[in-house]
Amino acid sequence: MLQPELRAIFLDRIFVGLHAGFAFYNVSMSNWDFRYQDTDGRRPLWNIGIAVGYRMPFKPDCRWGFEVSIGFGYANMLSDRYYNVPNGKYIDTLHKNYWGIDQLNFSITYKIF
Repeated sequence: MLQPELRAIFLDRIFVGLHAGFAFYNVSMSNWDFRYQDTDGRRPLWNIGIAVGYRMPFKPDCRWGFEVSIGFGYANMLSDRYYNVPNGKYIDTLHKNYWGIDQLNFSITYKIF
């Protein structure tokens, strides 16, 4: 997955961001009946959204810190569905539109400037 973000920072701690990205995927769990995969690697998941976050140094005048953020947005998925067994048979293609939380971040940061 690649999801770059542009940010506007307020009061040196609070930020608002705009992100867009795409992801190639092949997802299954042992207790699931089906496996979901992007359409033959030709059509990834696409998304766009906004995020809000807070960043804080570990101690005053320290370059190291942490940040936490949450993003809300839209994702468009076109997934091929297969039976969840080795070399499982193709079943169908599903199209999904998702609105909601699309990222949750906890990061350790280092301030360069």
